[in-house]
Amino acid sequence: MKAFQDWLSDWQQRAADEQQAIYALLDGAQDSKLLQHIWTAHPDPQAQSLFLHTPRAELSEQGPWLLHLDDEPALWQELLAQLEQRPLGILIASPAPLAELAQHLRHLLDARLADGGLALMRYYDPQVMVGLQDPACAYWHAHAIRAGEAWAAWLPLEARDCHLPGPAGDAAPLPSAQAEIVIDADMQQTLARASAIPRLLGQLHQHCPEPLAQWTAQDQYQWAAQLDRRLQQHGISDRQDRLFLAVLALEQGEQLWQKPQVHAALERKQSTPDIALSELLLA
Repeated sequence: MKAFQDWLSDWQQRAADEQQAIYALLDGAQDSKLLQHIWTAHPDPQAQSLFLHTPRAELSEQGPWLLHLDDEPALWQELLAQLEQRPLGILIASPAPLAELAQHLRHLLDARLADGGLALMRYYDPQVMVGLQDPACAYWHAHAIRAGEAWAAWLPLEARDCHLPGPAGDAAPLPSAQAEIVIDADMQQTLARASAIPRLLGQLHQHCPEPLAQWTAQDQYQWAAQLDRRLQQHGISDRQDRLFLAVLALEQGEQLWQKPQVHAALERKQSTPDIALSELLLA
């Protein structure tokens, strides 16, 4: 398994060999002190909020920030080291200058859903980026990552990397992305599946953090992945139902799945999907 520092060094070197600028796209929602960390690391950073010039401008501090990592990588090591511990953002290699790349990425923020509504596209979340590897996301991928560009992320929960390349650098250059790229139902389901396990773990950390605190992040992910497979087998997709069973599974372990009343509740859920599992089990 590739260690984080090896991955980071290899990726930075590959981008340098191809004469690409290296950017970090970091999520202020994941770090309330992100701007403080950026300006502490560098006295005059090249950074731009993607929420700038959008209706979300007043939320810039909590939004994504595009940061040009200049020729002094040592200045950014402490900030980039956070990528190993939490889903703070992704890295982008691009020949484009900061302002041009920021405008391109800004166009990707809004996605037009199948029902006509608009949603914030959190492509700068490493787990969402995993979903973008799926063929169901090929249309979006083709418009988002331009010729000569590449995106990369480290997945803290799985201790592995994820890479999304664009067309070869000698391919015809693509223009900046159109605003509000349409996302169909298949892509929505794909991205929901990709983020289901981290979302479930996030809810568990809020409701019952003590049992999880005894495990490593990787052990937590493996346990949640196994639980997610079991929930899928039983057709449990409602977020509250998933959280309810996850809490019980943390408390009771494998014994939970051997109880007759749990089997009965799961069977009844199939025929009465509108009733919460908590009601079926406690009835």
